[in-house]
Formats: sequence, C-alpha cells, structure tokens
Amino acid sequence: FTLTFSFEVGKLHHQKLGAAALLLDKSGTSQFTSAELKKEWYKLGSDFNLSVGDQSTSFTMIGLDENFGQTLALAMELVKRPQADLATLHELIQIILANREDFKKNYRAIAQAMAEYNLYGDQSSMLRMMPNEQITQLKVDDLTQTIVNLLTYKHAISYVGSLSVEDLQNQLRQHHTLNGELQSPPSYEFFVQRQPKDTEIYFFDKEMAQAYVRLDFGDEIYDETKRPAISLYNEYFDGGMSGVVFQEMREARALAYASYARYATGSRVGEQNQMLAIVLCQADKTPEALKTFINLIDNLPISEERFAIAKEAIINRYKTAKVGFREVIAAVRTWEYQGLEVDPRVKRYQQILQSDIGLLQDFHRSNVANRKKLVSIVGEKSEIDMEALAKYGKITEISLDQIFAF
Repeated sequence: FTLTFSFEVGKLHHQKLGAAALLLDKSGTSQFTSAELKKEWYKLGSDFNLSVGDQSTSFTMIGLDENFGQTLALAMELVKRPQADLATLHELIQIILANREDFKKNYRAIAQAMAEYNLYGDQSSMLRMMPNEQITQLKVDDLTQTIVNLLTYKHAISYVGSLSVEDLQNQLRQHHTLNGELQSPPSYEFFVQRQPKDTEIYFFDKEMAQAYVRLDFGDEIYDETKRPAISLYNEYFDGGMSGVVFQEMREARALAYASYARYATGSRVGEQNQMLAIVLCQADKTPEALKTFINLIDNLPISEERFAIAKEAIINRYKTAKVGFREVIAAVRTWEYQGLEVDPRVKRYQQILQSDIGLLQDFHRSNVANRKKLVSIVGEKSEIDMEALAKYGKITEISLDQIFAF
C-alpha cells in the first residue's frame, strides 16, 4: 500500500519546517529510539518519508496491507509525539551549516538563486530562508512542535492498496483521531515574475571552466486551451536530438556542452507560465551562445519535417504513457489544481491529431517571440568578453549576499 497525508503548508509559511523534517528523520518515539524505530519499520516491511516543499508538505507510508494498522499507528506516534535529544539537534545544525556553505560554492545553486532573485527580487525563496544565526538558535521542542502542528491543518489523505473503503476508514478512525476543528492552510502564493523594459543580465563572477547561462521570462497565466500548442512547441523546440535547440546550439554550431529549453505551464489556475532556457558553454563562447539562443527563441526556424516528427512523438507518448494505478490520485489532484473536472488527455490528444504547423507558429508569435528576457550567468569574468555580452542587455554584477539569506 501507499498512504499519503498532504498539507498545503510549506517552508514559505513556516521557516522551521525544513529543519524540523530533518530532525524527525533522526527522531524516535516514547517507545523507540531513532535506531530502534528504523528496525521496527524494517520488521513491518514498511517505510516512512516526510517531504517538505515551499508551499506543501506530505508524509508517505509504504508497506504491506497486512501490516497497515501497525504501520499507521507507528507513523502517527512519530508525527504526534516525536522524541529527539539536544546532541542530535546540535549535530543536525552543523550539517545544515556545512551544506549551506557547500551550496554557495556550487555554480548550479548560485545560478538558481540568482535566477530567482532576477525574477522575484526580495521575494525569492532563497532570501526567505532562515538566516544562519536563527539556525544556531533552534530548539528541539520548537522543531518537534512544528511537526505536531501540521496535523492541526486541513489535509488530504490518499490511499492505494487492497483494503476496502470501510476497512480504511476504520483504521484511520482508530489511529488518526482529530481533536476539534482543523484550521485552513495559508492561501497559495502566486509568484509574479518581473517584467523588465529591456533585457537584463545578472552576472556572478566565479572561477570555472565553463559558463552557465540561463534565460527566463514570464508569460500569461495558465490556460488549458493552449496546452496542445505548448506541447507542440516544447517538443519542436527542444524535444530531443531532432529539436531546434539540439540541432542549432550543439550540432550545427558546437556552442553548448548541455542545453535545455521549456515553456512551463503554471501548476494551478491563476499561476503564471514561464519560458526557461539554459545553456552550459565554453566561457569564451558565452556572448555567441547567448546571442544564438535569443535568436532561436525570438525567430523560430520553421520546418514541416521537424513539425511532423514532433507531432508524431507527442502522439506516440499519448498512446504508450499510461498513468500507473499508483499515480492516478496524484494525476487527478494535478488536474483539479488546474481547474479540470475530467481527464484532459482525451481532448488534448484529439487537438494534437488535428493540429498543423500554424498552431505552433501562432503560439510562438503570441507567447514567446521578442519578449524582454531576464538573463542569469555564472562564469569567469576574465574569460568572457563582457563588452560583447553587454550588447544583449544591461549587466549587473551580483554578490552571494544579494541572493542568499545565509
């Protein structure tokens, strides 16, 4: 079986949740130490995992239906009455601080933080994390109570397994009793991406063999009617070795060690779509790589043959990529967030079948071409022609203190 409790509460709402989850992994219960608890999970053939995101948290149990009741009881004991000691917390704090220092040395982490700062300014999730000073002052009781408080929020429970609905309800009533009315979670936070008047470049100087270049821009909010066109565009533009990006950036010009491009839809009604493109290139080729990528985004090369390949690839995916029985509930929840009452794949599939290259061109023209871009680059300044780079946007040099809260 798989049993998941989902909460629309995350690190952006409660800064301590991330550290609390890490401590819970090293916690025991009133009956078992942390080491003994892990042995109990093993005896039951079960596993427990707590996952914390920016705006959501979930804990999942996986195991044998014959041990469902014991697994649920053990998980509830851990979540409702976790036990941890001060020495474990001190060890955890040192790990967090060390990981943060490593994070600030990793070019991909720097690029991600800089891109968020470029897009959202001081609302970047990296700037809303707990400062190191607060990390060192964490207390065991505060962290364990943060986990306990999760169950005071309204939450969704999903189950996949062989138990009947009646048996499942009885087990939940026995092991997951609720005291009083549950509180509503915080409202979902929609991040609005900055819309510059002209293309801007944020640059971080770091000694490295290559340069990491990322382009972003926000578009309209999620619209289901454009989903088929978006699928066609993504497959056509960067859908593998036949896509525009691979052929033009890597095959024809040898400008990229790695590349990626995607028009990403909002995950729920009211959320903004986003265009994202990344290229990892030789440092001295950074201006040329940026110029070429911008040109490909703004002036999409049109090929009936490439369109036919992209269309066929999507059709084949619809025919072969079935939703597994364990993924059905997650798929339905995703569709609900997007305001869809029925499985949207049938309609999307029919629209793809009936599509022509005009649909792709119309989407590109109205949603992608000639947008002002937010560019984030991590690379060694001395190896890059900064004057040539400045032709494509105003350059602002960024420091670690501007993009990280720690």
